Amino acid sequence: MKKPQILACVAVLFFGVQHAKAQVGIGTTTPTAQLTIDAGSSGIAPLELTNTTTAPTHNLSGGQIAVINNELYFYEPDRSHWLSVTTIPVAFVRNGSVSNQNLYFSGRITNQSSGAVMPKNGTIIAISGISSGGNGEKRFQLRVRNDGSDQSVTDVSLDDNVLNDDEVNIDFSAGDNITMRARDDGNGDVNNPSIILWIKWRE
Repeated sequence: MKKPQILACVAVLFFGVQHAKAQVGIGTTTPTAQLTIDAGSSGIAPLELTNTTTAPTHNLSGGQIAVINNELYFYEPDRSHWLSVTTIPVAFVRNGSVSNQNLYFSGRITNQSSGAVMPKNGTIIAISGISSGGNGEKRFQLRVRNDGSDQSVTDVSLDDNVLNDDEVNIDFSAGDNITMRARDDGNGDVNNPSIILWIKWRE
């Protein structure tokens, strides 16, 4: 191979590697990430994602984001869902000694056919709770209901008067109502339980 051809090959390889490793800056000459967008004081949004009315279904991967029905979502591969960036807490509590009763939602609503009515499809991604004493291993039953029937029933239990589970994956649909009930396993009452469901909207 002639010397000019060798030099040309080296140059292509060198600049190709530099290009592969280069950071990209839009509106800046000093990017601090693989891609940096600096809108400055232009008054223009630095990034626009076109709204879609249906969730993407092709080539899905963790880290992807999309605007679906005018709300920002990210793809969660462990749950195989598009979940909202926003996380919404739904609290259930009951004062005093509790044996086998529903916990209160929104005041003193305890009827199993009432409860928290969900306006959109969603997923419960975590459950946390605490009690002030009594049975420190108390079992509770989370029910997703619709039209008077259970859609799903999930048991959760305190551990030394504390509950912290961030691995739950409980889906519900728009129109479902959610209730939380203490169960009587014959091992005593729990005092002043408070349980919070952490939910994300799902597409």
